[in-house]
Amino acid sequence: MFVRLSFLSMLLGCFLCFASMPISAQDAAPDFEPIAAVPRFGNCTHMRWQDRGWEVQKLIPILKQMGVSTIRDGLSWGRTEKVKGQYALDPQDEVWINAALQADIKIILMLGYGNKLYDNPLDAEGYANFAAWLANHFKGNHNILAFELWNEPSNFHFAKQYGGAWNAKGDAPWLTEFAKLVEKSAAAIKQVDPDRTVITGAGTPPGSMHMIKRYPHAFARVDGLTLHPYSFRLPPEVVPYGGDGIAKRDGISAAGDDHSMRSLWQTLENHMQQHLGRKLGIWVTEVGYTTFNHTLKAGLYAGYTQEVQAAYLVRSTVAGLAWPNMKTYCLYDLMNDGRNPAVNEDNFGLVRHKSEGFAPKNAFFALRRMAQLLGGYYQFMPQPPVELQSKSAQLDENDVWKKRPVDSYITDHSPQAYWFKTDKGYVTFIWRHGRINGEHNPPLAYLPVLEVPSDTTIQITNLVTGMSLNHLVQRAGNDVAIHHLPLHGYPIAIAWDTKGQIKPISQPVAGRDFQLPLTHARGRWKFTNGPEFKGANGSMDVPEKNGQPLVIHYDFTGGGNYVSAFKLLDPKLNIEKVSIDADIASADLSLRVVDQTGQTFQYKLNTPKAGQPVTLNLSNAKPQSSWGGAKDRKLHYPLSSLWVMVTRKSASPAGTVTVNAIQTTILSDEQ
Repeated sequence: MFVRLSFLSMLLGCFLCFASMPISAQDAAPDFEPIAAVPRFGNCTHMRWQDRGWEVQKLIPILKQMGVSTIRDGLSWGRTEKVKGQYALDPQDEVWINAALQADIKIILMLGYGNKLYDNPLDAEGYANFAAWLANHFKGNHNILAFELWNEPSNFHFAKQYGGAWNAKGDAPWLTEFAKLVEKSAAAIKQVDPDRTVITGAGTPPGSMHMIKRYPHAFARVDGLTLHPYSFRLPPEVVPYGGDGIAKRDGISAAGDDHSMRSLWQTLENHMQQHLGRKLGIWVTEVGYTTFNHTLKAGLYAGYTQEVQAAYLVRSTVAGLAWPNMKTYCLYDLMNDGRNPAVNEDNFGLVRHKSEGFAPKNAFFALRRMAQLLGGYYQFMPQPPVELQSKSAQLDENDVWKKRPVDSYITDHSPQAYWFKTDKGYVTFIWRHGRINGEHNPPLAYLPVLEVPSDTTIQITNLVTGMSLNHLVQRAGNDVAIHHLPLHGYPIAIAWDTKGQIKPISQPVAGRDFQLPLTHARGRWKFTNGPEFKGANGSMDVPEKNGQPLVIHYDFTGGGNYVSAFKLLDPKLNIEKVSIDADIASADLSLRVVDQTGQTFQYKLNTPKAGQPVTLNLSNAKPQSSWGGAKDRKLHYPLSSLWVMVTRKSASPAGTVTVNAIQTTILSDEQ
């Protein structure tokens, strides 16, 4: 972006925002302890614009508080070469570069924007000499992470001077000239400093794809492809590319038919492999969401609330850092560039403008929380310990007034779970794809039972609001399950602080016996007094440790039909046979199971002989009754719950049933 605002727009901004009003107590720069720098987590800055509010000494600490490891900022060719053939860094550039390096923040240097000393201000040879001088000036400085050749040539200077479509479709002279500049400049840099990383891109995904296909030689000395995957009015998982309509518009398809961000990255990598014979690293040097009010001045972008900006930036960053070929992910940008609510460029910041005291926006806090969890070391886990599970009922649309609007570009509303291994243990980021709408209660998800080391502490946090959701953790010994996780657009993080490994609970071996735990391990026990038949009372004692009994108390003196202890099987099981060892004073038991379709089967158990378990083979037993689900009286595995029931007809008015053990046999693979 790096745009310049007109005097009129700045004047309008002052009028609209009442810039002369005093700064309130809450409009103050954030003041927290610095946190560990997160590798590849970057931020765009305009530190050269110190006369426009970019106060370096105030903004560098804010970067450190947010865990930013890299900034992307620009050096001007015209400011560096003020006399033809003579080069020197502008003093204001030296100030911000030295401040960042002293703070151990890495820098991506964008080299831009032309020089009026030349008859052609975009002279490729002159620009290459400028780039070579910088390569020599910073040679050996490894905190200068990369040189980025130009910024969005389709927006800045090239397309305007040489002509051609912004997407480089058809005859695009600007792309030809830009390719020449890239080839000369990359070669000049590498001749001076072969180890210097050089990155570039044509400004838009289709433009870069056309450049790679038409001018592969321009990338011979280039190490990375820059990408600015703004989604403009779409959620961060979606891009305005892909599909037949866009492919026809751009002359090339930069993403899949699902318009997903992942397909954009994959399409670019496949395209590079095909035409360059190698995959360049992907460098996202700009991506962001603005909080301006588009109802004041509509344009390409939608203006988002602070909360949604925060959510979208976290979602975008987490997904980006999880991509294996992502070299850096820089959010645009650190500070609001102005105070005009009608100007989108004024409102991309994570903190407000200097005139508003650098007050943090919601995004600052959300990204700080994210960074604290990832820390100085993290590794994405493509194979997580368990998969996030969700099964949500959908509102019917069987009448005209029930029809919901269709958003043709947003087809994926699936739950997402990104697992990372960190130096503190693990962190899981969870959200639901799609737009954010808080009108309805969100669908719910759960993580199946995991085995965790005894030292593990678990914290669940809504990263946007900071609200704790620790009450969702169900723990029994070393077994942990998390249920009723709200699946909305605000990302939730689960921090597993442990020195050991988190492991999935292994499934019982098919064809063998399996002792169903009487504790809350492998699924929580719950109690019901059969509320559909009023009058019964009772309770349940669940053991803390293995080897202790499960006790069911019942009382039918006030009526009712049954009481039951039931276990929600987690993970679900393919149970063929059940044996229950119980001490029963004067009652018979019934067994109820629920299959994967939600169909319920109820069986009467025979009265056991003294000291003998009562056994039921589900494969050939005839249920007393069945209902719900598939309604076909056939068991559909796996089973989701198992109920031990005391019925009124078979029991004394009040009493106790002590369950000593429940033995099951898992369905063999042959059946």
